[in-house]
Amino acid sequence: MFGFDVFWVCVVPFYWSGGVTRPNYAGETFGRGDPDLGFPPAFEDPNPAYLDHIEFIIDQAAARGLKTGLVVAWGADFSGSRPGIGEHAPPPWDDWLDHSGLPADNDPSYPSEGSKAYRYGELLAERWKDRSSVVWVMGGDYMNGDTEYLAGPTWSHVVRGLRDHGAGQDATYLSGGFESSWNRFAGEWWQDFLAPHLGHCNNAGQVESFISDLVAAYPNKRIISSESRYEDELAPWCESPPNGWQGVVGPQEVAADAQAVLDGGGHGVVYGHSSRWNWNGEQPNPTPPLQSLGSAGEALVLAIAAGTGNPHDPDYLALVEPNGQWHLRYPDGSVRRFYYGGPGDVPLMGDWNGDGVDTPGLYRPSSGSAHLTNQVPPPGGVGFADASLTFSFGIPGDQVFVGDWNGDRIDTLGIRRGGKVYLTNTNATGIADMEFWFGVPADLAFGGDPDGDGRDSVFLYRPSSGFTYYTNSTPVGPNDVAPTDGTLSYGVPTDRLVIGDWDGDGTDTVGVFRPSETTVYLRNTNTTGPADLAYFFGEAPWQPLAGFWP
Repeated sequence: MFGFDVFWVCVVPFYWSGGVTRPNYAGETFGRGDPDLGFPPAFEDPNPAYLDHIEFIIDQAAARGLKTGLVVAWGADFSGSRPGIGEHAPPPWDDWLDHSGLPADNDPSYPSEGSKAYRYGELLAERWKDRSSVVWVMGGDYMNGDTEYLAGPTWSHVVRGLRDHGAGQDATYLSGGFESSWNRFAGEWWQDFLAPHLGHCNNAGQVESFISDLVAAYPNKRIISSESRYEDELAPWCESPPNGWQGVVGPQEVAADAQAVLDGGGHGVVYGHSSRWNWNGEQPNPTPPLQSLGSAGEALVLAIAAGTGNPHDPDYLALVEPNGQWHLRYPDGSVRRFYYGGPGDVPLMGDWNGDGVDTPGLYRPSSGSAHLTNQVPPPGGVGFADASLTFSFGIPGDQVFVGDWNGDRIDTLGIRRGGKVYLTNTNATGIADMEFWFGVPADLAFGGDPDGDGRDSVFLYRPSSGFTYYTNSTPVGPNDVAPTDGTLSYGVPTDRLVIGDWDGDGTDTVGVFRPSETTVYLRNTNTTGPADLAYFFGEAPWQPLAGFWP
């Protein structure tokens, strides 16, 4: 991938936005109309002037090095049992592509010239079979997973009509917008590459899982993620985590999804922006489509596509009260509050499943156990640990901290015991994967990536002097001594240190919470100097943590 090279356009407007009777910007409709019927016989006799405008788009895109994915007719609006109409009134005339009741339907494996869907494929082939820049896209949103299979013969007939009449360009199927549909018709003869619709709801970890499963099942087919999360979109149909993702999608989320597709073995991703699919005004649309060009998320996705950047989410700051109430602060100053743990627990924050979102955890010294969760509790709610992320860890007197020691994007725990560090790569009871000496017994340990290599190492804070030391190494040990790769003075001895990537550049740097002033001071380089960002936050007894959360 070296950038955007294909864009998708619907040949026929959605039924619920006007369908075959909706005019384009030039006033042309897809159907020419029939005075006797009062409706356009769209797929039987489309309007050549309307198709001329589609052809103009294809040619203009090709002149700029872009291919055009022609979505021939949108999903359930035109095929199968049509549950996709949803709350919209059905059109007054049944002009589906469904093949039932037509000649030769007793042999669905090879429709004759009597099939409407087959004839439509023939018409498309006659018009654009010589356009090498065209890609054929079947399907579209299908709102009922139990009946999506009914649409299969329609798309098979369309592609058969294309192929029989000389249109040999690649074809794919945009599956329905629900989790069980991500691999629909993947093994059919007419899908040259796969374009799973991932529902706008799945987080990056789920996206990577779906893609990697498809890669394993169909290793000879290219895979494009057709509908991951759209930038600036609030998708109210998404369920709460862990089965879905909620909130307004920011640039870091769409970038994380794009990276997840590549990490899962996929070959591309369809970038979406809320204002671009919302051209009919079905949802509030504060941004005109063209004004969203060059958005922050688009730039990040392009950087991933070009291989010139791996975007990082900037860390936010949280403060935790001794009674277990958490305060997650967002860049705009708003705060999300909930309870997790209680008195005596040591709060932790990490990405325990690699989905790009940091969630709460705690270490309970009284029982020597860790209690982690993959969910950010709802505002005002109470969080509970996941059973699979509850395990014995360490011994009394250990200091427990968090980091991604092997670069797999999953945070795990570490222990500082006296002057020795023990790190593990799994969130379970077990022996350390790395152990080494670093610092003196009174130092406090923190996980972080000071050199931006994608693997966390260890920062040490010496409260007696206010000095911070860090290493870029995580020796296997047990008698190894980690080198000190950097030293800095930041803050005063009574400050509480916190380590995070405050500017999203991939490098973790120092910050402090100063109880005497209830003020946070963050610095974007691991050097002695003044804060790059400071703000009032919290109360004196609270403990700071860093992480990213939606």
